[in-house]
Amino acid sequence: MRRTVMQASAGSAAALLLLTSCSVTGPTNEHFDRAQTVDDQLSHEALTTLEIVDPDSTRYLIADKGTRFYAAHPSSDEGVCLVMVPEAGDGTDASAACSLAEPVTVRDGNTQYSLTRMADADQGWEEIAPHLWKHSRLAESRLVPWSPAADAGKSKYV
Repeated sequence: MRRTVMQASAGSAAALLLLTSCSVTGPTNEHFDRAQTVDDQLSHEALTTLEIVDPDSTRYLIADKGTRFYAAHPSSDEGVCLVMVPEAGDGTDASAACSLAEPVTVRDGNTQYSLTRMADADQGWEEIAPHLWKHSRLAESRLVPWSPAADAGKSKYV
């Protein structure tokens, strides 16, 4: 009888672990703990472009290098999205990445942005807004001129 109780407890613990590992909780959802304001809303043009995003869920995070960043829920209401809207233009060039689990990462040129609880500052990540991290990839790999006369076995990247 005692063995049966231990097996049931182990099975319950495994089921609980499985359920909690699939849910989207944590600091990235803190953005949705407050009511949406006018500053949080995307333009009609941006929303038309981003049909995947629930328009009532967008929350403004920060502007960086001419781009406004928002956290949002997908229209399916499962997961979280990171939305990029260039400040110049009419919003039709907005983009978003959505995921059921963090991190949610987008790229703008050589700069990567990630919506996540934490990122490794030792690897070049910088927190620019609560749970929004930025990493400039330019320093990691530089394209250098290459010619057929160069050493055949060498990479074009340094």
